[in-house]
Amino acid sequence: MKKSYWFGAALGLMIAGLWIGCGDANNSGTGRDQSPPTLSASKSFGASVNGWSAVSAGDSHSCGIPDNNGSLWCWGWNGDGQLGDGTTAMAKTPVLVGADTDWAQVSAGGSHTCAKKMDGTLWCWGYNYSGQLGDGTTGGRKTQTQAGSDTNWASFSAGTTNTCATKTNHALYCWGDNDTGQLGIGNTVEKHGPAKVGKSEWSMVSTNQECTCAKKTDGSIWCWGWNKYGQVGDGTLKDRKSPTRVGTAKNWKTIAVGGSHACAIKTDGTLWCWGDNSDGQLGDGTTKTRKTPVRIGSASTWVSLALGNAHSCAKKKNTGLYCWGLNYNGQLGVGDKTDRHKPTLVAGAGTGYASFSVGSSHTCGLWSDANIWCWGYNGYGQLGDGDTTDILNPSVLVTKP
Repeated sequence: MKKSYWFGAALGLMIAGLWIGCGDANNSGTGRDQSPPTLSASKSFGASVNGWSAVSAGDSHSCGIPDNNGSLWCWGWNGDGQLGDGTTAMAKTPVLVGADTDWAQVSAGGSHTCAKKMDGTLWCWGYNYSGQLGDGTTGGRKTQTQAGSDTNWASFSAGTTNTCATKTNHALYCWGDNDTGQLGIGNTVEKHGPAKVGKSEWSMVSTNQECTCAKKTDGSIWCWGWNKYGQVGDGTLKDRKSPTRVGTAKNWKTIAVGGSHACAIKTDGTLWCWGDNSDGQLGDGTTKTRKTPVRIGSASTWVSLALGNAHSCAKKKNTGLYCWGLNYNGQLGVGDKTDRHKPTLVAGAGTGYASFSVGSSHTCGLWSDANIWCWGYNGYGQLGDGDTTDILNPSVLVTKP
């Protein structure tokens, strides 16, 4: 890895053998052919939980929005104020983020969190050493601070130490750490406020461990930043300071960036991945690094995906949620700690997952009945079940806020 970030959670991540990665995915496909996860008899805490509409898993914390109001709740590690409750106290169950009830979307990053309100404003909090909060400073925040002053933000992604977001006019802005060019502005100067990337032609963005990828309105995909493992996807290992096109295709549907790999789904439902593959996180059945996209399996029914540090998850239409890659803490949700080099069905998972999110070493899924299930590493309470014990499959509900 190009460099290491020593946040307050570093000790636990060293023990787990992991660094930072996160991602979110929506779109459940249609139908429902499997039963919901089964609550573990030994873990009944939060058994009556219901009412969530969104979940986002970050490095060592997670956040969710209930479906009955626009409040925002976070849980897990809080050494840099990333839970947004005004403290730095770890929370093993959800804590309220301020008193506002107009939150619409949330993205949990490395040691910071960003969320959008219904009025289109974007707010961030937590670690801010590189200006990743976008408020023009490098001072950490334990409560919400506004990123810029605009009210037309659309999609956004909180990475390791940077943040990127698109606007409703298809403009793309990035800010924070930029030492490998991950902001895409043609240099390596960090920005403490939103900096525009190219022309206004972007429809979505994903950023993570010093690498960023985004899709243009014409269906093409472009990546930039750290490229030690080929995660930029241009066939080289050269870092890129400006957007670099991935292949020639213009039929990409969605893109996600992991710790040092990336995956994307085309409009024909095929899944493609590239970059680091030392733990099988590309899902092609090997551990061979790929500098350009390689198709994963023969299926053409993939609808959504999300990537972590060294594991990946994606959903097929009508057949369920699959994960693969590193499984040291049970983050694949298959009931054991054995790595998988090909997509493997998550235990008890079916098309009932409305959305899912992949953190550094844990995974969370939002079932269609509005329950959140999390599994994997839980050393800081990021699974939200009131405990710090790792969970190897979806068997524990996040407690009701």
